Amino acid sequence: MTTRKPRPINRSADAVADRFDPDRLRGYRHARSTDRRALANRAGLTLAELDAIETGTTTPDPATVARLAEALDCTPADLHGHPGEPPNAGYWAATTAAMPPLTPAQIAAVATALDRIPNLPRD
Repeated sequence: MTTRKPRPINRSADAVADRFDPDRLRGYRHARSTDRRALANRAGLTLAELDAIETGTTTPDPATVARLAEALDCTPADLHGHPGEPPNAGYWAATTAAMPPLTPAQIAAVATALDRIPNLPRD
């Protein structure tokens, strides 16, 4: 069995345009405590248009992604996924990026919890 090497990630605007991630959009919206109607208004969209984008029914064009990013105070690249990401990874990446740093006690608690998980890969 051969292992595929991951392809390098090209972060240019054109390279990420086809990988818009609705999970990341929702994650940034939740992290900013912004409701759908307020985001739609700030981005110049109707609520129906935003709903279609957030559910993945519609893929926004680069100009719309730029307006959404500006309304959420992030970059357009922040709203794009990466090859090989598991489902919902974008949502959690966006949500945790907005969290304050963990305290040493919290880090220790997480490490203890992870140590209790059987068969967890260790690096």
